[in-house]
Amino acid sequence: MRPFIKIVLITLGVMAVVYGVYLLLGRPAIPLPAYRMQVAPGNQLYDLVKSTESDEMKLTLVTSGHIVAEADQKEIAAIDYTPSSLQNTLDLADKFQLLPAPQTGTDKFIRKLPMPIVQALYHTIRVKLSVIFTAN
Repeated sequence: MRPFIKIVLITLGVMAVVYGVYLLLGRPAIPLPAYRMQVAPGNQLYDLVKSTESDEMKLTLVTSGHIVAEADQKEIAAIDYTPSSLQNTLDLADKFQLLPAPQTGTDKFIRKLPMPIVQALYHTIRVKLSVIFTAN
């Protein structure tokens, strides 16, 4: 056998074993480092963060279908979704946004690009993404 084919087969075998262990563990969400974002006065999010009577709000998205907003370790909102309901929500929000409509096929493709990624993550690997909004 050629060395290239051996390397490919060994790599696929290792990936299958690792994914099997991941499935046996119950497909836990893999936490990614939180992204911190400073919100300045005058921004729409500034008023939202300040209305929680704290200087910080955390928005967490788990690709298994759960979104949570927290402030002072208290849950202020929680949403469960499926890829199709998320697509419906994004389509509805797209109608009301202030950006101009996509003019070319490339623009339309870029707007629809995240959905296949969401569906792949929803069905295979669960990831936990967090954004922490800080208003000073």
